[in-house]
Amino acid sequence: YLLKLESTLKTVLRERGRSRLTEAWDEAVEILRKKSVLKNQKREIFNQLMESSRKALPGDGYLIPDDTDAPQWLFQTAAKRYWQEKTAHFAEELQELIYHLNEIIQTEEEHSPEAHSPEHLKSAMGKIATEEVDFEVLSTIVTSSDNQPPLPPQRRQRIKMVLETLKAMSWLYLPWEEESSESALQGLFMFSDKMTKSVQTALEIYQEQLDKLVIFFKAVHIARLEVDNRYNESKHDPFFAEFSLDYLSEEERDLFPPFILPLSSSQLTTEDKTALMELLSSDFPIKILLHVDDLYSHSLYQQCLDPGQVNCWAIALGRMAIQLNTAYVLQCAFSNVSAMKNGFPECIRYEGPALISIYSGIPASYSDLPSYLTAAAAQESRLFPAFRYHPGAGDDWASRFDISHTPQYEKLWPESEFAYIKDENPETSSGEPFTAIDFWACDKRFRNYFWTIGASQWHERMLPVKEFLSRQNGRKSMENIPYILMVNDEGIIYRTIPSQPLLTAAQKIRSVWRNLQELGGIDNSHAMRLLASEKERLQEEIRAEVQELEEKHRSEMARTVEELASDVISNIAAALLSEGALAAAAPSLAVTPPPPPAAETTAETAEATAETEVETEAPPEETEEEISFDEPYIDTPLCTSCNECTNLNSQMFAYDENKQAYIKDPTAGTFRELVIAAEKCPVHIIHPGKPLNPDEPGLEELIKRAAKFN
Repeated sequence: YLLKLESTLKTVLRERGRSRLTEAWDEAVEILRKKSVLKNQKREIFNQLMESSRKALPGDGYLIPDDTDAPQWLFQTAAKRYWQEKTAHFAEELQELIYHLNEIIQTEEEHSPEAHSPEHLKSAMGKIATEEVDFEVLSTIVTSSDNQPPLPPQRRQRIKMVLETLKAMSWLYLPWEEESSESALQGLFMFSDKMTKSVQTALEIYQEQLDKLVIFFKAVHIARLEVDNRYNESKHDPFFAEFSLDYLSEEERDLFPPFILPLSSSQLTTEDKTALMELLSSDFPIKILLHVDDLYSHSLYQQCLDPGQVNCWAIALGRMAIQLNTAYVLQCAFSNVSAMKNGFPECIRYEGPALISIYSGIPASYSDLPSYLTAAAAQESRLFPAFRYHPGAGDDWASRFDISHTPQYEKLWPESEFAYIKDENPETSSGEPFTAIDFWACDKRFRNYFWTIGASQWHERMLPVKEFLSRQNGRKSMENIPYILMVNDEGIIYRTIPSQPLLTAAQKIRSVWRNLQELGGIDNSHAMRLLASEKERLQEEIRAEVQELEEKHRSEMARTVEELASDVISNIAAALLSEGALAAAAPSLAVTPPPPPAAETTAETAEATAETEVETEAPPEETEEEISFDEPYIDTPLCTSCNECTNLNSQMFAYDENKQAYIKDPTAGTFRELVIAAEKCPVHIIHPGKPLNPDEPGLEELIKRAAKFN
């Protein structure tokens, strides 16, 4: 029922035009009730549903049809809301001034001689009057008792003129009745319904409006003085005789309404286009609402379309306007309600000139699709992208320029999934692009620029248009054939080949959109180039630092190895030449060889000599045990202070006064920790030796791991 109600609402809207939501709703419900053949129970359910849904409506706004008048009406509504909010405080003061001036005039009239005449008194008494009342006598009594002096004629005339001026212009500021608000808006904002023949004519119209407002605020100043009875003719008459725009304060100038000039792109002449750019480059706060009803002039199709002209004036106007740096610019399709909702209030509040360029879609005679849909298609295809330029938002492009209302603005072409049935199975093709060529395929005027290819003629050298445009960069190629996917009325997918002129034009559109992306901060070439340069500089600095560290490390290693070798040799020599070793070796070194024994040498003498030789040879064996490398040790001079060993076991490993590691206590840890420390050491200077505890588990594997470090 609700879906049927929605369909009926659309029908009502097409017939009635813009309507109140509740009024259109009630009419649609009544139409649906009459059309539906419902029995008692279903009718009751239907009525309950319609009633509950009616109560659930969020408010009573307007429903507007999606026709070409929608943007203008939305703009007027935004202007009305802005203007009523902005002038609410002044509207209250204006009402009070009019009331008090009326009171002064009314009081003056009540005390005038005409008000005391017998005829006036008799008419004022009405039915109460009888023959017993002598109105001649009553007139004499009232006149004699009224001692209030009359207003000077000059002041009375001045107050009446001021009051007349205020009332004539009060509709600009006082709250409007709903039924008259649209006509009030038309008079307030739309000072011309077509482009004037010259800039001078447009400025003359604008100046007329300013002159009226200056006279109005002059009357406001006089009214304030008159209400307070402070008007001094000798002082104020000369002042107000010279009163002009320069006499108004900033607050009063801020109460000037915005001036809106509605235009249609198809009606503009060459002179109009020049005048339009001059208006946008001026300081006048004129808001130009441009209805772009077609992207191409009809003469192009009569002369055989020149692809170089597809980028026509209506498409380029927004880009030209932002280069002026003074005008607020909003460009979008009229299907983009979000962009209009945000942009219209900004535009009206901006103090300088503004351009609102709204595309309404392919004319109905040239497309079978709704204009609302083709307007959105032009925006997605980058032919008429949505962007906003706000000169007052900041000092840089990042603050002023915004392309985020264009769908998938970070990409060259928008992409979406395409669902279809293949061999009775649902399939989905991801990343199907929508390019300018896809948009032109929606326009009947371009049909001669496409050729349909059946599935039997597809081959591997056919490329999607997106890839073709990226590869060819606009140059002709005989190697690949571009295509786009289309679906006919029977649901059959086929490929369509665009002609070379359309490919050339699409490449231009792609290039223009890429420039807009850069302005919008997407892959900005200057930023990317600077980033690459900075990255290369940092990499070069890192390479130089690494090379310097490597050179330093190599020299340190060479020096340290040399010192270590010297230290090791010195330690070995010291161990071999220690006092105990020298003492043990002294007899054999100092005693001369004994003479050969005599023949009569006894066996006892021979035994004694043998014992002496054994005793003499014993000390060297003890020296070998003293210099054994079975105990763990560290080549301390080579230590790089990496903390690996000390973090593993600070009781076993420690640093000396040079912050270089040595084995403090080999019994304070396990052989496993010695092996692990040797493996972690980056310069491999830890020698685990042999295990001190023969009962430590896993010694066989640990000894194998330690072998390469000993």
